[in-house]
Amino acid sequence: MGAPRTTVNIIVIDDEIRSLQAFVGNVMDADIQCVYFSDGDKFLNHAREYKPDCAFLDINMPGKNGVELAEAVTEVSPDTKIVFISGYTQNEKEISRRIGANLLGFCYKPYSRDKIEWFISKIHESKASRRVIEAKTFGAFDLAVNGDNQEFPSQKSKEFLALLIARRGATVEMGETIAALWPDKEADKAKMLYRNAKCRLELFLRERGLAALAVFGRGRASVNCSALECDMWRYLDDVNDDGYKGEFLINYGWSFAMQLWLDDIAAKRNADK
Repeated sequence: MGAPRTTVNIIVIDDEIRSLQAFVGNVMDADIQCVYFSDGDKFLNHAREYKPDCAFLDINMPGKNGVELAEAVTEVSPDTKIVFISGYTQNEKEISRRIGANLLGFCYKPYSRDKIEWFISKIHESKASRRVIEAKTFGAFDLAVNGDNQEFPSQKSKEFLALLIARRGATVEMGETIAALWPDKEADKAKMLYRNAKCRLELFLRERGLAALAVFGRGRASVNCSALECDMWRYLDDVNDDGYKGEFLINYGWSFAMQLWLDDIAAKRNADK
């Protein structure tokens, strides 16, 4: 039995108006809402606000190309799937490496209605099986996707992500990460270990289709809070949440100060009851 047919929301960008009109003529149906653009900034702003189910992008565009736009879209809307439309053969392997699990495929012009409908059916399936991503910080740290704890490539890459999640979207500089994860290492050695853990974490997230969870820059990183759920964040935001039982990221020594802070919050809430 196929996935249930609910309305899907797609956005399209193509700098050729005639191609856009032809595309829309192929996809318009009762269960599809389609918005199209010829401007990358407006396209990205729409994705940020409305979180579409899928984005169809022309690869060869002036300014920021379709692949760069796709990377930007998945940062602001982690569940949005990507389909590239193009009149020319592309390096699908390299593009797939950059976009990861968000990529549905390539639709070469001139495209047929059958091909468009195939992609639409995949969007329906994806929407019906959308993943729930949750960070568990009360007790030992884990990252679960649809309830399944993920196996990290190394303990330090896992701890790196735990630190970013504990900072809840704040930018964490390399020095802070080193002080937490490698406090006793000589400076040059610590920097090498930092780069290794950061690279392994970034590759792990991309391979699992979780690239939107974190933003990596030169000597800094942060977690994208809109891309996952977290027990600590829920507890802090909801005075009626009783999920905290006195244990927070017990794997890691740097978490002790935050655990004391959570203890104070819990004590105040209990006193107010």
